[in-house]
Amino acid sequence: MQRANVNDRQSVVSVYGRTDFERDAARNARTDATVYEGLRIESSPDQEGWFNLVRTRVHVAEAKDHHGAFLFPYHRFSGAAGPGEMTEADPPTDHGQDYEAFLDRVLETARTAEFPGPIGRGEERLKGFHGG
Repeated sequence: MQRANVNDRQSVVSVYGRTDFERDAARNARTDATVYEGLRIESSPDQEGWFNLVRTRVHVAEAKDHHGAFLFPYHRFSGAAGPGEMTEADPPTDHGQDYEAFLDRVLETARTAEFPGPIGRGEERLKGFHGG
C-alpha cells in the first residue's frame, strides 16, 4: 500500500505513472477483458490530505468494490468502433489528456468518497445470517 496526497498531484504520479496508465488502459480496453487493472483508494484523506492508494486488479463482475473506491483507466478512441475498440482507421493517439483526466478523477474521488468506519464489536454489519 502506498500513500498519496490530495494536495500534491505528483504524489499520485509517483504511485501510478504514465507508463502504468498506458499499459492498464490498453488492457482494460480489450473487448474480451475479464479483469480491470487500476487503482483502489482505501481511505479518506487525513487532516494533511494523505490517503491510501493501491494498484490492483478486479474481475469485471466485481468492479463495484466494497473495500474502497476502485478506478480503472481506459482510452477514448474515435471512429466507428465502440467504446474501447480501435479500428484500422484510428490514428495513433496521444493519451496525455486521458492520463491527466484520470489523475483528476483519482484526486476528486479521494476528496469526496465516503468510506465505512472499521468494523467493531456489536457492529450492525456483523449481525444476521452470513451463510453457512
